[in-house]
Amino acid sequence: MAGAFFTLVVALFGSLWPAIALHALIDLGAGMMAWLALREGSAGDDGHSEYHVQTPSSVVMTDIEKKRADGNRQDTHAASG
Repeated sequence: MAGAFFTLVVALFGSLWPAIALHALIDLGAGMMAWLALREGSAGDDGHSEYHVQTPSSVVMTDIEKKRADGNRQDTHAASG
């Protein structure tokens, strides 16, 4: 697929340079996304990076996890007391 796309770019522009530039931009974008995903940042106790983007589902999961954690703490106190 990518080869056909870049062949079309070369055919449209009559030069290989636009395809090279486009390929470099795509690689740069992919490299930036990989760097953001794999970099070592300061992680909190929960293992999430400080740059964690919360989507609606992760917000819901966070609330569920908090309720579970609170429930576990209450169970622990009830069992020890």
